[in-house]
Amino acid sequence: QCQSAEVKVYHFPSYKGLSDFALEVSRLSQTEPGPISIQFRDVDFIVTAQTPPEEVLSSFKRREFDAHAEAYQRNFVERFSGLYNLAREVLVDIARTYPEPLRVLDLGCGIGFTFDSIFTEAHLRGSYFGIDPSAKSIEVLGAKIKADLGIQVATRVASATEIINPTVSRGVLDELGGRPHIIVLNASFQHIVKSEAAKIGPFLRRLHHLLAPGGTIMFGNYFHHSEQDYKAFCEAYERVSHHEPSKPTELFPPALMKNLLEWVGFKSVTFCEVWASEEFPIRAYVMTARKKGK
Repeated sequence: QCQSAEVKVYHFPSYKGLSDFALEVSRLSQTEPGPISIQFRDVDFIVTAQTPPEEVLSSFKRREFDAHAEAYQRNFVERFSGLYNLAREVLVDIARTYPEPLRVLDLGCGIGFTFDSIFTEAHLRGSYFGIDPSAKSIEVLGAKIKADLGIQVATRVASATEIINPTVSRGVLDELGGRPHIIVLNASFQHIVKSEAAKIGPFLRRLHHLLAPGGTIMFGNYFHHSEQDYKAFCEAYERVSHHEPSKPTELFPPALMKNLLEWVGFKSVTFCEVWASEEFPIRAYVMTARKKGK
């Protein structure tokens, strides 16, 4: 702890687990009459008095994703190129099966990997809506969108689960100009639902409802074959990053993801599995599923 002229600043060691960290910060906020500054894993953010643990977590995650935004290409797209290269290939193949103008909804859009793959690199035309909790990521995405590309672009700084709200989902459809042909959640699903497990069913059902008949949903997810694989990954990853890897129980291996998608009504579920990285021992897969209709 140290004292500044305006607010108290508390430093937390990087090895603390997120749940314990959130509880400790929440308890701390009960003892302070005003805002306090929290510094944890190279991220700093403000919490006010009486802040509940779930709000501590959401504040930390927003700031952490903001911190990752400018280095996203290096830290994720390049470092986990196995997943991103496969996702890019699948995205373009899917996109070319639909007529232009194409409508794409990107959840956990980051700095625009999906936008780049479909619209910038494959030169397709249409409309795009990206949602991400990181304002910095949305800012980076917005800076590289050119008005003359012939693409209608809209973004929203929010958790993707807000789309469960009918008002939010109607606004998305209005901006897209209709139901999306493609919904993308690449390397984002586990983060979107990590602290909101009760929303998994309503969230996936809303996505099924929003998708155009005959449309495709695509997931890019990480997973571990065993606890031993997870430990080996953590040992390698902690040498280069303060970011805490998702635990195996927080990830969605292919069989579980397939069951969830079929449970809410998706059809023709297929996936391809790869090594996510040449640097770290972690697996990944890209899964697609379709909504019945034409």
